[in-house]
Amino acid sequence: MNYLWRGLAIGALLGAAVGLLLDFAKKTKVAVSEGYATTKQAVSEHGPEAAAALKGFAQHAAEQVRDADLAAKVKDIASDIASDVAAKTAEVAPVVAEKAKDAATVAAHAAADKVSEVAPVVAEKAKAAADVAAEKGRAAAELVAEKGKSVSDAATAKAGEKAQEFRDR
Repeated sequence: MNYLWRGLAIGALLGAAVGLLLDFAKKTKVAVSEGYATTKQAVSEHGPEAAAALKGFAQHAAEQVRDADLAAKVKDIASDIASDVAAKTAEVAPVVAEKAKDAATVAAHAAADKVSEVAPVVAEKAKAAADVAAEKGRAAAELVAEKGKSVSDAATAKAGEKAQEFRDR
């Protein structure tokens, strides 16, 4: 009989543990079901409001981007850069021509000083060469200025096209 009581006690303890586990599982299932129902109800009630708020935020962000007028700003900056390039080129062109004339004059005078026998002829030819070189330098400087302006105009036009493409998007 001794073993009988021990078996009954062990069986009772095991039965109680299994019952406790089953009760815990049932309460957990009920709590999860209630949580799911609450979440479902909250999503049903507040989901459209949240979607509308997100849509409004997205529309506001799109308006901010459109209102920023980035394309016009890019075009203005490109135009400013092109104007600066043209101005600097036009500013430098006369200096380049003057420096070329000065260098040719100095070279001509040095050559004239070195050659005493043919000084009058060489000096005259050197002066003519200096004048021709100065004229060529001036013409080259004007050509550089014109090319710089056409490049800056092309850059401004391209920036305008890109800005228009950006606006069209």
